[in-house]
Amino acid sequence: MSELLARYSQREKMIVLAALLVIVVIGFHSLVIEPYQMRVVELQEELEQQRADLDWMTSAVANMPSKTAAPDTVKIDGTLANFVDQAVRSQGLSSKLKQMSPVGDTGAITELAMIWPPVKLRLDASGRVPHGYTVT
Repeated sequence: MSELLARYSQREKMIVLAALLVIVVIGFHSLVIEPYQMRVVELQEELEQQRADLDWMTSAVANMPSKTAAPDTVKIDGTLANFVDQAVRSQGLSSKLKQMSPVGDTGAITELAMIWPPVKLRLDASGRVPHGYTVT
């Protein structure tokens, strides 16, 4: 190795050393610093989105009705699944009901074929469709 270095002049050795230093700095930047900076930017954008979501949720909760029962609350005799089945049939939508399965004593999951894109809905105690979905 020393024979190889002995063949080169001091100037050539300095040029090779400077080139190696540049390669190391560029490699460190592209393999360590740049991915770190990109990740920081991604996390900042995600944080901004989550803060906007939190602000929206906070305003939505403030606009929700109080925890008291609404005057049009329906008393259910039997299970919620039976109530939802009766509500769907009374509205003439039984042909559109693809699936209904109870979830404990607190809710029923229904899948209606008329909603696009097809989603499973959790109907409330009075059989209403959640906000944001329309039934055609």
